[in-house]
Amino acid sequence: MAGDLAFAAILELGRLLRTRRVSATELAELFLERLERFGPRYNCLVTVTPERALAAAARADRELAAGKIRGPLHGIPYGVKDLVAVRGNPLEDVKELGKVFFVMKGGKVFKNDQR
Repeated sequence: MAGDLAFAAILELGRLLRTRRVSATELAELFLERLERFGPRYNCLVTVTPERALAAAARADRELAAGKIRGPLHGIPYGVKDLVAVRGNPLEDVKELGKVFFVMKGGKVFKNDQR
């Protein structure tokens, strides 16, 4: 089933999470393994944060088990482009962007001159 999950539609993953047929931690581990296996081939990753991903997945699993559903994407792993500043992660290529970047704060993304 794990291989099938890698290509499942997001809405299907959400349904599987809400019905507890798969956990957010299982999805995070699956996609982290795929990043490790395929990331170097495509050279498309700057920073991978497995500890952060697994902690967020464990939190989502606890919330889903308690019946707290934040929305259809709750518990689904995702990646963020490296020009979004996330606390604790390096911000790459800001010089090349003319110091225009985006900041994630409180679950919202702002352009650096809008804060």
